[in-house]
Amino acid sequence: MDFSGYSTDLVVAGPAGHLFRRFSVRLEERWPAHLVNGEIFRSFDFGSTSIDFESDDMTSDIVTFSRDREMEEFWEEEGYSLDATGEGPVGIFYKPFKRLSIRVDRGVEVENETSWQDAYIAIPEGLHLSLATPGDPSSDAFSGWVRSCLIQSLWDAPPTIGSSN
Repeated sequence: MDFSGYSTDLVVAGPAGHLFRRFSVRLEERWPAHLVNGEIFRSFDFGSTSIDFESDDMTSDIVTFSRDREMEEFWEEEGYSLDATGEGPVGIFYKPFKRLSIRVDRGVEVENETSWQDAYIAIPEGLHLSLATPGDPSSDAFSGWVRSCLIQSLWDAPPTIGSSN
């Protein structure tokens, strides 16, 4: 199957901690019984997604999220596409890295509009994340909500599964 959907790439400095658990809790607001890598999220071993930056193994991996078994089956046939409800499966591809430096040709910080043109960003270790959504988050409401959940999950304190916040 060819890749379908839309990819949003992020570079995260440092270990992401419990990012996938925080993201899963955010998804719980809309999908109370969702699946993570095909397992019910309440019983998923989030420890299996921990990253050891001391290891020489810096291979990429994926964590997948879907509303239910029906969406899992839809995913097998349709890939990252919207279903009849206007929602679809999502995945977060991740790859750890050590020592990344980026020269910014042009760019403005979103929060305070600071220009980063000709700046260098140096990150000792972190993650390259690629969020795969069914649609373009800037024009598809569901995909935009998923991207917002991921970005907010980077800043959140670890919430408790089953909490309402």
